[in-house]
Amino acid sequence: MTARSAAMAQTIPARLRKLRTQSGLSLRKLALAMGYADASSIQRYFDEERYAEEALPLAIAKKFAKALAGLGRPAIREAEVLALAGVTLNESAGSGAKGALIALAPSARERRALAFLGKAVANIRVIGAVQAGSWRTALEWPEEDQYETPVRIDPKFAGLTPIALEVRGPLMNEVFPHGTIVICVAYIELGRGPIHGERVVVQRFRGAEVEASIKEYRHEKDGIPRLWPLSNHPDHQAPLRLDQLKEGEEIVISHKVVRAEIDQP
Repeated sequence: MTARSAAMAQTIPARLRKLRTQSGLSLRKLALAMGYADASSIQRYFDEERYAEEALPLAIAKKFAKALAGLGRPAIREAEVLALAGVTLNESAGSGAKGALIALAPSARERRALAFLGKAVANIRVIGAVQAGSWRTALEWPEEDQYETPVRIDPKFAGLTPIALEVRGPLMNEVFPHGTIVICVAYIELGRGPIHGERVVVQRFRGAEVEASIKEYRHEKDGIPRLWPLSNHPDHQAPLRLDQLKEGEEIVISHKVVRAEIDQP
């Protein structure tokens, strides 16, 4: 092994690729497990040309650790993931280990996040759109198309990672008219799945493309979950049954809608 290849094997992207392969997760499933909308949110951390830093931000490393720890053979340890952020975890501390992190002071990004969560009203980045019938390669827009908007955040979601999405089309126009901004929290961060009556972000995958939409999750009396539109448009009256998916189709209910910001006429 040359000196250059040895150095490349120690980069953050190389170490992350090794851990992801060990875990058995695809990049998309890893991103979802971390609470993100799709793989584009974490791709740069796996690419030497896009991520040349010597360490991960601590907040990102914690997300990777939460998603990867315990997976693979041998099982991935939380400590080896957090080491990517320059953190030492005192594993001998047993159940109290989570209080035994030794790390640098919070990064500027983390300080901004803490300040954001402490405000009743703050800017949040609108990262993409939900629209029935719109198939694309990723839920998230290119970074240059994203924008910030002021919203109110419920304090009970402090510590989580809310995302904002723009509603397009008539699929949910009885509750979320075209142009509504919805604030969403990943179910993986809530530690549970959807509950009857919740409005949810539904990602429907076909090959390399995804359709993202919002629907109301209902667990019917026959035991079959259905995803309902709430629309007065004639093309959006039937539910999506989770037991009648097309061949090669995958459904992921990724986020709970926790708030909507609607422009008033």
